[in-house]
Amino acid sequence: MLSAQFGDGYAQEIYAGINAIVRRWSLSFANRERAEIAEMLAFLRENSLAFDWTDPNGQAGRWKCASWRQSHVHAAVQTLSAEFEEVFGR
Repeated sequence: MLSAQFGDGYAQEIYAGINAIVRRWSLSFANRERAEIAEMLAFLRENSLAFDWTDPNGQAGRWKCASWRQSHVHAAVQTLSAEFEEVFGR
């Protein structure tokens, strides 16, 4: 999205490019075994540029995960929260 702000308070916005609307998903994998979380983290690290994924609505696409957060519930159980963002042309 390109935006121009003018001195009188008027703003003008226009989509930039043919893929201007990007889908994003905030995901949480709660109360999983530590080994399962480790596999998920390994996947995210190895596929940091892009990976194929189908969202919960059944729409396939190419995605990246630039940020995630891991939290410990207790010794053997963890939660992984991740932000998936659609990418184009990778």
